[in-house]
Amino acid sequence: MRNIDIYQLREKDLRAAYNRLSCVHGINFRYLKFSSIVSMLLEESAPRFYIAPEWAYQVIRRYKTKGIVTGNEAMLKDLVREYDRVKSQNPDMPVCQICKLAVESPAKSFYMSPHRVREIIFNYTGRNGKRK
Repeated sequence: MRNIDIYQLREKDLRAAYNRLSCVHGINFRYLKFSSIVSMLLEESAPRFYIAPEWAYQVIRRYKTKGIVTGNEAMLKDLVREYDRVKSQNPDMPVCQICKLAVESPAKSFYMSPHRVREIIFNYTGRNGKRK
């Protein structure tokens, strides 16, 4: 899966989480501030980690060997934890398969900034928050 596909999938899943909050939990977003809605979405779990398995392998290896953190530290630590869990359950599995299973496992959150969530959900962009 290419990075562009992964980002599109992440945006689709984030919008689905927004709709789920609205429909399933009966939240009327017309009466909430943007910041409240964004906070609720940031607390939602994600169906997977939005990173390519090949890139995940590189990032995990750098973290485990040299302690180097690139990108979102919370996501990396959760991804490493998931990688270790999959590896302990499947010790004979090739590393590429372990990484694939790890990134396709449910994640604790979408690991996005509030600004990026607002851009995706409300179609805002730029410093001033203008609509596209």
